[in-house]
Amino acid sequence: MKIKFVNYQHEVILQPYLDMVLDSIDKIVREPDVKKDYIDIFQAIIDYSNLYDSITNDGNFHDYLNIIPLQISTMTSGFFCGYENKYNQHEVRIYRQILAEYASKVIGELKEIRPHEE
Repeated sequence: MKIKFVNYQHEVILQPYLDMVLDSIDKIVREPDVKKDYIDIFQAIIDYSNLYDSITNDGNFHDYLNIIPLQISTMTSGFFCGYENKYNQHEVRIYRQILAEYASKVIGELKEIRPHEE
């Protein structure tokens, strides 16, 4: 899943979050077809972000930076709500909370990235 990062700082902030999200899915989801469905949507979000015209003004730039963490966070939370059952409830809720807090941290850190002046 190749992501168009705007700079190294963007990559350093975002990539560990994405790795943790995917690692969490690997640990919780046992069914390969369900995992594949999640990855397909994850990839669609990455593809959308890569096609977004980000460098038009400061507002659009920060909208662009937040596409991946906001959409991945929302998608993952919804996925976990649907995947949760009485047998995995505790584990799923813990991961959902940890990932939500991490996404919030990432979004806060992304606010510090400034567009390059051309």
